[in-house]
Amino acid sequence: MPFSVKIYRFISILIVPFTNFFLFLRVLRNKDDKSRKKERFGISKIQNNNNDIIWFHAASVGETLSILPIVKILSENQSNILITTVTQTSSSIISKRFPKSVVHQYVPFDSPLYIKRFLSNWNPKIAIFIESEIWPNLIIETKKNKTAIILANARITKKSFGGWSRFPASIKYLLSLFDTTIAQDRKTLERLIELGSEKVKFFGNLKHDSEKLPFDSNKLKSLRESVGNKDILLASSTHKGEEEIIFSAYKELNNPERDLLLVIAPRHPERGKEIGKIADNFGFDESDIVFRSEGKLPKDNSKLYIYDTIGELGEIYEISEYVIMGGSFVTKGGHNPIEPAKFRTAIFSGPHYFNFESEYEGLIESKAAKIFKDKIDINILKDKSEIHNMALNAENYSISSGGVSDLIIKEIKMLMKKNA
Repeated sequence: MPFSVKIYRFISILIVPFTNFFLFLRVLRNKDDKSRKKERFGISKIQNNNNDIIWFHAASVGETLSILPIVKILSENQSNILITTVTQTSSSIISKRFPKSVVHQYVPFDSPLYIKRFLSNWNPKIAIFIESEIWPNLIIETKKNKTAIILANARITKKSFGGWSRFPASIKYLLSLFDTTIAQDRKTLERLIELGSEKVKFFGNLKHDSEKLPFDSNKLKSLRESVGNKDILLASSTHKGEEEIIFSAYKELNNPERDLLLVIAPRHPERGKEIGKIADNFGFDESDIVFRSEGKLPKDNSKLYIYDTIGELGEIYEISEYVIMGGSFVTKGGHNPIEPAKFRTAIFSGPHYFNFESEYEGLIESKAAKIFKDKIDINILKDKSEIHNMALNAENYSISSGGVSDLIIKEIKMLMKKNA
């Protein structure tokens, strides 16, 4: 074991007395669930009696949704599925969209004590870590537990590659603990090989297999009726610092003849009221703004609809012909453009989409997406014919780029058989 990994493990043991305070702060900021905080220490109210647990660890919303097709197929075959995540939003999505037989837990903090507790109770047969979840203690203790481990849909960004390159012995050692590593794109494949991975494969991006976001037909009907003949300017998964850019574009784009409705769906719904206050600075009156979280629909005089809810994007994607994807005008790396593409929706993005490079490359090549380099190009958004063609191309691209789920399921079954 490399010295730097030993130091990390030593520090992670030293900070155990302080984790209670750290968790208290997270609960105060609504980043952890108070009623289930013991799970972060590896303690569960559920006592496991199954011997063939398949454990998926998916940090946040995007990773969680990406494994839905796999989990559904495995559940139909009577597999015992455990999913761990970090965020409360992910927990909510699992309860709403995943099979009822699936068990969810919050992943323990990355300290040997907490992870050993977790593993002692659940004793998974196989663990599938999604994307970039390379937590040293989580991997080491899982391997010690004689659990087979897959790093699936692995993603190594240019930034994380640079960070891991400073600790070559550590990352090579950690990657060697995975029985199989499956890269989501060719750049990640190259980076993993350069970092020392000897058991790496490339299947494509699992997120291309994600199901079309669900929508309620009654809600959709009500939304269509309330929007009427208004044009929609949709900005999805926006982050702090991006709404101002969207508001500026709306002011340039709107005119009395167009009757444009701006819809903003923030990545973090709790920012809804904050966005309402920002809107004041751009000339929106209180009567212009409607909040989805209050159960309201746009009226004839509504100009801004803040979609500050979870799990309802399907309805708005269904009636929008184009979307400006957030997380790309600030350096968050963008968000998954395949989700709206499945709704025959043209994709627009800012320049910082590094988390989804291969998706955007494919969409751009298919003439389904355009990138705004400095500011939003209003002329493009006025060209309805061009947007219509882009939307068709986006849907076609999303249909043609699936099939990864089946390949990963084969890997899971093969390893479980080998580890029997």
